[in-house]
Amino acid sequence: MPLSFRVTCSCGAAYTGVRHATHQVLSCQRCQRPVFVLPESPWMPGAPASRNASVVGRAPVRWLPWLAATVVLSLVGGLGGWLLVRSSEHGAVVLGPNGTNYIGEQRVEGEDPLAHFSPTAARHLLRTDGFAHVADIMIGSFYDPNLDEGCAFEELISFHGGLGGPQTRAFILHPAHLPLPDEPLLGAAAVHGVLSGWRAALQPAPAQALVSPSA
Repeated sequence: MPLSFRVTCSCGAAYTGVRHATHQVLSCQRCQRPVFVLPESPWMPGAPASRNASVVGRAPVRWLPWLAATVVLSLVGGLGGWLLVRSSEHGAVVLGPNGTNYIGEQRVEGEDPLAHFSPTAARHLLRTDGFAHVADIMIGSFYDPNLDEGCAFEELISFHGGLGGPQTRAFILHPAHLPLPDEPLLGAAAVHGVLSGWRAALQPAPAQALVSPSA
């Protein structure tokens, strides 16, 4: 049975229709802006639904083989996204529908699944792979460089940039006399280090008072 959709443009105009196997980009008749429509759900009818990607780990045993095939073939291939996994032989690996990026070895086989993303995408994912509690499988959606838009897996959650889109181009507005590192800032930890350094330079920690031993 076809799955219907109802989406609302940022100008307030609402549109309805039928979802397709791949995403759709509508042109708003009111403001002419592009309106994203997610494709049909890759989940098998009757499979457990959740907004949390960890459903794979919590799913009943009978779903696991089907879910594995769906994630690889539908999410990665059908939606044009990618998977970040760890190989015992090659380290961090990003799998795409038509190629593999061995980000730990800085080499690509076939089509680079990160080709349309930010030039620092591989470095971001390599940093993520280094976290102690990173997920076994990290799933990423696709980014359309022509529309400058990313596709969220859940329309109510939205897409927050990071690897592509306007939010990738963050900036820090600061007094010119404050020092900056020579290398580009990559990730929140690097930004925190700069801000903490400025605070330490402008507001040094008070010297600890000497405590005399009691008589």
